[in-house]
Amino acid sequence: MGKKKMAMRGFTLIELMIVVAIIGILAAVAIPAFINYMKRAKTSEASVNIKTIADGAIVYFDALHSPDGTTRVSHCMPKAKAWTPAGDLTAGGYVPSVAIKNEFSTDTTWQALGWSGPSRPFLYRYQWSNVNTDCPIADAAAAVQGGTVEAQGDLDGDSTPSNFSRTLTVIMGEVTSGALIKSDELE
Repeated sequence: MGKKKMAMRGFTLIELMIVVAIIGILAAVAIPAFINYMKRAKTSEASVNIKTIADGAIVYFDALHSPDGTTRVSHCMPKAKAWTPAGDLTAGGYVPSVAIKNEFSTDTTWQALGWSGPSRPFLYRYQWSNVNTDCPIADAAAAVQGGTVEAQGDLDGDSTPSNFSRTLTVIMGEVTSGALIKSDELE
């Protein structure tokens, strides 16, 4: 009988406490890493949309346009467009309501850039800045700024925005896209 009792023996309280402590330590390490991973995944929206808009600006630069309504020229950049959606940042992102969809789909600058905005809930607002309004942009050997695409969002709701930008530069009639610049990426 003594051997049978020993075989049916369960875990001791100390063994259970050690297992619970190990699980607690793993959770303490894993949860912040998971939260950080989720924030980084959300920032991919800004990176992808900025690339799409920058690519649209490059296509626009090479295409023929009629800025004065009569002559057709290339080597132009679209006009500047302020933050879309307009207004303050929202901590929870934006739901593509009819008003927001219209801001993107009916605006001539966003149309020129070939981007109609996000079709599902999104976390960032977008802006196209164009300081060089020459059309066509001179084929100078020096680098000339063609425009800047920006995204801004507030992922954690603390009123500190995360900012992303990419600047396009024109050198001798060719557009180059600069690196994606991130500021307060996980805010």
